[in-house]
Amino acid sequence: MVNPLFQTREELLLAIRLSTATDVQTLAVVDSAITEVRMGFFSALGTSRAVMIAGYTGSENPTTAEEILKATAKVAEGLWITARLLEQLPSLFLSESGKVRDEFNDEPLTRDSAGLAKQKKDLMVRVERLVGQLKSPSEVAGNGAVFSCGRVDINGDDDPYLIADNFIGKRL
Repeated sequence: MVNPLFQTREELLLAIRLSTATDVQTLAVVDSAITEVRMGFFSALGTSRAVMIAGYTGSENPTTAEEILKATAKVAEGLWITARLLEQLPSLFLSESGKVRDEFNDEPLTRDSAGLAKQKKDLMVRVERLVGQLKSPSEVAGNGAVFSCGRVDINGDDDPYLIADNFIGKRL
């Protein structure tokens, strides 16, 4: 049984709608996806940065920088694993509960491969954005003298600003 990097296995399985999965083969595929995503975080962030964020204390209502980084990492991890499982186990994302079943199962992602590919692409765009937010300021800028610091605007899009001695608050 493989544990996720930033959250408990139970939290992750609940988030990706597999908390009641018992099939050994299904769980083996989930373990493989968790391992792949762990290695992806180590590669994208560097081992020390990933381990540092994993060591932060999480919160359901993050307010500190550490809590926000941990929450961001948890969301990114769940989305990344979901993207991996979409291509391997697409039928697991079908809902079988009442009215939800009819609406959810009629979504394009569960009907055709083009829908699955679009859903995976959309998820990976979100993952890349979140992983970018987890990088240290010096990794974003390269030399640490200038770095991008963003906020999210009312539409949920990134609204980056350049931070430097002579460009405080200037929009990129």
